[in-house]
Amino acid sequence: MENTTFDFSRGPDLCREKVEKVYSEQISQGYRFTTNVETKEVEKYSKKYEEKGFEVFVGDKAFRRNGKKDPSMKCILTRKLE
Repeated sequence: MENTTFDFSRGPDLCREKVEKVYSEQISQGYRFTTNVETKEVEKYSKKYEEKGFEVFVGDKAFRRNGKKDPSMKCILTRKLE
């Protein structure tokens, strides 16, 4: 399981811009965008991040690199547990 890696040679990353706007409250609370996952994989990924000591927030809105919403995906934000 890896964080999403973006190839910036392909142009701007509008996904991150959208995430920062839509999830600004969570980001202000210390969460960071981690990855987008298929809806059916949310529990699996959430559990793995929690096992690594992260608190997980699952957002209903996930965005593609071009900034368009992807209805088949969820957005995972994480923050280190203190």
